[in-house]
Amino acid sequence: MSFGEPYHYRINSIRIKDVDVVGLYVQVDIYENIFLGGITGSVSMLETDAAKFIEDNEIKFIEEITFEFTNSLDQTLEFNGFINGYKDNVVIGNKRLYTLDFVSKGVRMNEMVFVNKAYRNALPSDIAIDMAKKLNPDADIQNVDIGVPMTYLVPNIKPLEVMKYVNDNAISTNSKITENDDRDKEAKGTAGFCFWETISGYRFASMDSLSKGFSFNTWQDYGTTLANNSNSFDEQMRTISEYNFPALGNFQHKLRTGTLQSKHYSMDIDSGIFSRINYDAQGELVKDDMAGSVSGPTRIFSTIYSSELHEPKCKKAQPHVWDQTRKSTQQGVAKQNAFTDKHGRITLPPQFDMRAGDTIDIKITKASPNDSPGGFDPNTSGTYIIHQVGHHILNNGRAYTKLAILRSIDQDTEADTLEFGAVQ
Repeated sequence: MSFGEPYHYRINSIRIKDVDVVGLYVQVDIYENIFLGGITGSVSMLETDAAKFIEDNEIKFIEEITFEFTNSLDQTLEFNGFINGYKDNVVIGNKRLYTLDFVSKGVRMNEMVFVNKAYRNALPSDIAIDMAKKLNPDADIQNVDIGVPMTYLVPNIKPLEVMKYVNDNAISTNSKITENDDRDKEAKGTAGFCFWETISGYRFASMDSLSKGFSFNTWQDYGTTLANNSNSFDEQMRTISEYNFPALGNFQHKLRTGTLQSKHYSMDIDSGIFSRINYDAQGELVKDDMAGSVSGPTRIFSTIYSSELHEPKCKKAQPHVWDQTRKSTQQGVAKQNAFTDKHGRITLPPQFDMRAGDTIDIKITKASPNDSPGGFDPNTSGTYIIHQVGHHILNNGRAYTKLAILRSIDQDTEADTLEFGAVQ
């Protein structure tokens, strides 16, 4: 199905409390983000004295909301959640414009469920599956990797709080400690995971996997063009209409957070041995030219270490099994701060199949003083992780999708060459 214009869409339904509100809505906005465990959004509506939706239907702002839209590519955006609040009441004459916030079923359920469970030597992915089922038993979950088994005694907290701990403390297979001697050690690798909800279900992946291209879906051939009129319809659907890159690296931030080099003082309370653990990102996360600009650790960590704390048997615990802080503290901080090295925002015609956590290849044309072709900007073009997807549907028959994209410091930045209307 084609509407003849990339930004056009079709309304299939919008219902609140099973009441059709297509004639009242002004705009629908919905967001998913890899750093958030749930979907949020809002719907703006316009009432008149003759059509008082809230009063006539006794709306309490806790009701179910469903909607479905279809874009020019025959992609369907379908959502089922709950109204969560009322705001922005603007009265003009006999008309009233207001906004209703909504959330996914998982966000609502998160406030009603508490987890009190012992996870012993459990895979991080298994914990993620367990929490996803508690949030929404009918939801699907996709895992890119499973992580290294961990121990976590959950202290009667909510599922998304459980996953926040797992995201910050679970380790991937490349995180390790080099035992030089009892006191001096070397930390290697990276750590850190993300657990988030999309319209298609939940996702769980390590930041390392996302930045190395082990993504869920890859979207290619998106970019800016000089003119759209001569391009095919499919090419127009892949055209970036607006873009903004507020941050293209921040070296000072990397120094302050200990992304490049850090030192970890760790006291083993079981043996009484005090260890010094050095971490150097050279060869792990960053290129030699950046790592060579740092002459020593720029951040100090201090923790207590106890391998015996969760050992259930009467035998000596193996190192880094029950207590994994020496494999996660420096590695997690380094990866999390390197993960968002560059970030920007781009606007596209409505892309209802794109999800947070996908990757996208883009080409941004260089600015030229005489508006002539200037090639592609190497600083902004390339491969990015989509960390937020925002769909914006207006009642004038037009819609657009705004993507927040990021690139890790160790990510492959080469995008495939664009063929459509692109300036080489």
